[in-house]
This record gives sequence, C-alpha cells and structure tokens, in this order.
Amino acid sequence: MPARLKKRERVDRGLRRVLGEQATSAIDALSAAPAERERGIHDFRVGCKRLRATLRLLQDESRPMAAILNRQIGDLAAELSALRDADAMIETLDALQQKHPDWFEQNAYLKAREQLLQQRQQTQAESPDFAKLAPDLQERMRLLGQELARIDLPRRKRHLRKAFGRTQARLDSAVARTRPGQAEDFHRWRKRVKDLLYQGELLRRILDDHPKRTQRALAQLSKVLGEHHDLEVMDLLFVENGLLASAEAAASFSTTLARRKRRLEEEATRLYKDVLS
Repeated sequence: MPARLKKRERVDRGLRRVLGEQATSAIDALSAAPAERERGIHDFRVGCKRLRATLRLLQDESRPMAAILNRQIGDLAAELSALRDADAMIETLDALQQKHPDWFEQNAYLKAREQLLQQRQQTQAESPDFAKLAPDLQERMRLLGQELARIDLPRRKRHLRKAFGRTQARLDSAVARTRPGQAEDFHRWRKRVKDLLYQGELLRRILDDHPKRTQRALAQLSKVLGEHHDLEVMDLLFVENGLLASAEAAASFSTTLARRKRRLEEEATRLYKDVLS
C-alpha cells in the first residue's frame, strides 16, 4: 500500500515518516530472492519514482537539498534501467501478442522474442553482477535515507497543496505543447501524470478538492499513455529490425499500430479534458 500522510498528522512529521518508508521500501525490493529478481528490480525503480515524486513536492528555492536528492535517487534507479528495460520489452511483446494476436505474423513474433532474449542475455553479461550490485545500491540508498531524515520540511498543508498545484500546471504545460502523433510529447505527459498520480496517493487525505474519481482517472490515463509508449517501442522493434516478412507486411503493421495510437491519444485527451483540465 502506498505511503500516505494522515489527516491529523503534523505535516513535517508525516513527510519525514513517508520519506523513510519509501526509502526502506526501495531497499527491501532489492532483497528479493533470485527467482524474483525481475520483480525486485521493477519494485525498486517504482519505489524510486514514488520517492522522487515526494521530493518534487518539496523542491523550491528554500529547499535546494530536495532537488539534489531527487537527482541522486534518479541516478541510483538508472543503474538498473538497462536490466529492467530488457525484461520489460519481453513482457510488453508477450502481452501485446496475447491481447492482439491478429497483429503479429507468428514467425515475426518468434524472431522478435528470440532477438529480445539475446539482447537481455547480452545486457546481463555486460551489466555488473546483480548479486554484488544490489547490496551496493541498498547501502547507497541507506546513506541517502540519512540525508532524507535531515532535509528541511514544510509544516503547513498549504505548502503541499500549492506544490501539488505546480505538478498539475506542469502536466497542463506538457499537454499544451503536445503535437498529435508525436510519441515523445505523449511520453512527456506520462511522466507528469505519474508524478500527479503518486502525489495524489500521498496527499489524498489532505486534498479536499482531489476526489477519488480524479485519482482513478489519473491511473487510467497513465495506463493509456503506457500502452501508447509500448506500441511505439514495438513499431521500432519490428520495422527497424526488419522482422516482418515483406515491406507490405511492415507497412500494414505500422498502419495498424498508428491507428491504435491515434485512438489512445484521443482517449488520453478525453480523460484529461473531462477530469483534469
């Protein structure tokens, strides 16, 4: 269950508790058994994202340490990005093939999966030994946790409400600059939506004007934008690597994905306008 501020909890004490819980959760994720390594890496990276979303609530000119720690935690998560991305590509391919089997030529799907498995093996071979890397990351997160315990924190709820409003404004800005059909623009949406989603979970009991339906809409918007990103990755995988049987098959595949991406863009825009704008 995500860490949350309590309604009658003093703000600075609640934030101190949450930052500690989030750091501990990220550390614990890397203690997963070898068979659960992929899940552990995923949970560590998600834990870092939640922690960074909390720190972004605290970032302003009077609290420069929040921005410094935010970057340092991002650097820790990035050390596992190649391993996680290699796993995620295979998971995405399998999920799409199960959901939309008519999109894929069987031979192309098998070739793509074999290529991704080879890429994952190469990534694992070139990456530091996870059995050694995980304890190192845990220790560095513990040291960052000590810094988090000393960070200056606001005492009033109005500071957090104002900071949450800034996150909403950053999403509004990303939406305003979005060009239809531009995957990088929608990926920018996704980052801002994740921040708003995690911050909304954290502040749910002290944000009177942020109802549960808005939080559900954020979760759905994040899911829609995630699928949009996955389709872009798959298009690059199949077409750029020449995994389809012919130019006609490649064009048909790209057209199918483009049509689905347009529908997702329309759904994302509707969710934003109906609930968040």
